[in-house]
Amino acid sequence: MASRATSVLLLSFTLSCALMLLVANVSNAESPLNLPPLCGSKSDCEFIWCPHGKGGKGECIGWPCDTTEYCMKVVRCDATPGPYCMEGICTC
Repeated sequence: MASRATSVLLLSFTLSCALMLLVANVSNAESPLNLPPLCGSKSDCEFIWCPHGKGGKGECIGWPCDTTEYCMKVVRCDATPGPYCMEGICTC
């Protein structure tokens, strides 16, 4: 009887460890590192201005879109509402 109880205990422990590992892997997959770039607007940029590091360097990017949901997947807007899809281009 003790052997059966020990087996059940070990099986329960193994299953709980496996479940914790699965939950940890899902949490890591949704980490902030997977967020789209944080961009905004700039007076001399017709589209979305995405800075790269310090010193004001960056690029003016025009993502083509069909829906606002697509824009939300590819870019985040800093201090402006959006992003949203306007006339086929993502904008902030």
